[in-house]
Amino acid sequence: MIIMLNVKNSNSMSTKNTNRFTDPDLLRELKKLRSNDIDAFSRLVMKCLEEAPEQAIADDHPAKEKLSALQSLRDYFEGIEEYENCAHIRMIQDEIDKINEQ
Repeated sequence: MIIMLNVKNSNSMSTKNTNRFTDPDLLRELKKLRSNDIDAFSRLVMKCLEEAPEQAIADDHPAKEKLSALQSLRDYFEGIEEYENCAHIRMIQDEIDKINEQ
């Protein structure tokens, strides 16, 4: 899920993958947007998080990396005063923290 900071190489991904965060088309689009349009990039990541928060929580990246990426996204939305998005991101961060404490 660390698509916010570290977009995975989409060439090695299967197009039949049901994990939204590893969809090759999505990853290509995110990679392009990350360089050219941070707002569109952030909104697309947010849409993915809204559609499948459980995939972000269960992602196999280390919790510290996921939390850092989510915090960057949350900081972005705080900066443009979109607090509903911040609350949703915070919920995901809390779930990752809870799992990490176990």
